[in-house]
Amino acid sequence: MALGAYTAAFARLRGAGWPEDRLLPRVWAVEYFVIGSVLAPGPPKDHHAAIADRNVPSLGLEPSLHSGPEQRDLAFEPGLAALIRGFSAELAEHRARLGADEAL
Repeated sequence: MALGAYTAAFARLRGAGWPEDRLLPRVWAVEYFVIGSVLAPGPPKDHHAAIADRNVPSLGLEPSLHSGPEQRDLAFEPGLAALIRGFSAELAEHRARLGADEAL
């Protein structure tokens, strides 16, 4: 199954115009992002009590105090979007360089 996913991803990237030497690093970047998001521990289930028990001042921790499980999705989506935007910009630069080289 994993090899099939890699094959499909490589085919898509090739079709978009990515050079061969950049295929695997792009697939790994997405893979690492996804795996990292799954492994990230997030706040403890009762992080309000954990902060209170340690007498940690809450000043500056308000975003953490008001977080819930939906925060993981709210963090994942813009992170993946930023990764994709970065790839798009890089591919556009690559295509522009190819066009400039062909014009010479």
